[in-house]
Amino acid sequence: MTAAPPAPPQAPGAARARPRRRRRWPWLLLVLALLIGGAVWFVLARRTGSTTAATVQTAVAQPGTVTVSVTGPGTLTASSSTVVTAVNSGTISGLPEVGDTVKQGQLLGTIRNTDYGNAVNDAQLNLERAQAQLAVQRSSQATSQASRSSSVTSARLAVQDAQTSLDSARTTLQGQQQLYAVGAVSQTDLAAAQQAVTAAQNKLTSARASLTAAQQQAQAGTQSDADNLKNQQLAVQQAQETLRQARETAGRQRVTSPLSGVVTAVNVVNGANVSENAELMTVQGTRTMLLPVQVDETEISQVQVGQLARATLDALGGQTVEGRVTKISPTATVSNNISIFTVTVQLPNPDGRLKVGMTAEAEIVIGEQSGMVVPAKAIEAVRTRNYVQVVKVAPDPQASDDAGSGVQSSSATSTVAASRLQGDPERRRVQVGLTDGNSTVVTGGLQPGETVLLPQSTRSTSGSSTSSSGTTGRGSTRGGFQRSPGGFGAPGGFPGGF
Repeated sequence: MTAAPPAPPQAPGAARARPRRRRRWPWLLLVLALLIGGAVWFVLARRTGSTTAATVQTAVAQPGTVTVSVTGPGTLTASSSTVVTAVNSGTISGLPEVGDTVKQGQLLGTIRNTDYGNAVNDAQLNLERAQAQLAVQRSSQATSQASRSSSVTSARLAVQDAQTSLDSARTTLQGQQQLYAVGAVSQTDLAAAQQAVTAAQNKLTSARASLTAAQQQAQAGTQSDADNLKNQQLAVQQAQETLRQARETAGRQRVTSPLSGVVTAVNVVNGANVSENAELMTVQGTRTMLLPVQVDETEISQVQVGQLARATLDALGGQTVEGRVTKISPTATVSNNISIFTVTVQLPNPDGRLKVGMTAEAEIVIGEQSGMVVPAKAIEAVRTRNYVQVVKVAPDPQASDDAGSGVQSSSATSTVAASRLQGDPERRRVQVGLTDGNSTVVTGGLQPGETVLLPQSTRSTSGSSTSSSGTTGRGSTRGGFQRSPGGFGAPGGFPGGF
């Protein structure tokens, strides 16, 4: 039997080779674990993708209101402000305090000046004196008028007597002439009769001249009396006007409020001597308030005077007050390279709860429409036409009675399993109205409670819900009334889409 050859001698360091081979096993185990973990992650990822692909988003059409608005901040200011001045000089008293609420016509102070009272007394005396002189003038004129009338009457009677005498003398002359013709009277008697007629004529002429003179004097006296009476009446009127002005000046001692509002400044103190036209105090009108709202240049074209505006005030716990746009600034101011326009909103303030300096966020309503509301992304715009995908969703048998009846909330979109869709979606043409970018009013083609399919722009786990704008939308949207573009991608698990 042949003996085995002797083992070759070990090389130096051969005893350390075996320990290095044993240290590779931990690294091999780590690599194996990583490979197994990656495989598990890949399988789970495929399963998750499969689950996501089997869901769709839907929404229920419900009645609601869509509002398109422009918003901006502002600070309340008074609608009017008046500086109350002194209309005369004197010592003032009875002043209000800053913050006092006053009404139009309310007494705000009294200015005392004895000179004004004396002026009233003097004017009163002058008026009484003028009135007395007028009475005397009228009485004197009445006497003069009676005297002139009597003179005219006497002169007229004298004319009548002279005329009678002349007539009698002429009759006598005619008789004497007849008698003289038959020789019954002498030439002397006839001449005497003729002289009597001449004397009577002269007397009549004189009487007529006296009547004319009396009438002229009466007329002149009447005109003079009228002029004197008019002058005295003017004197009375002047005295009355002087008294009125004196009383008006004295009445200006009462300082009254020109408007209803709040006293915001008092410039004098009680007992001070003030001069005419001195600024006494400031009253700001607060029955209505003004809210200057800062609006970006990209939205100002949508704002018009008369539009409804809602102001929300933090100082009132978020309460909202409705008003109207009353003014739009014609020019912009530039702040941080942004052009801003000031829009003035007038707000009613009957109870005075709005205060100067309160900050507010104003919502200027550009458009508002009520009707059937769906999410804006449910609308598919094809040129001038609009469509929605109407679907029927079966109840979820695994959901509770409250959540699994298949009825969706009008204020949320729902993500449901595609297997719950009953039949194929119906592509239906609809008429749309106002949109705020989140919600759109459907004016025709859709009934309340019908379910519409939403484009599958995001993926989520089956059965989850995400909130949307619901049936009442508010937003700041450029352009006001818009037709919402839509479009429907193919939901997971439905090749080709709907």
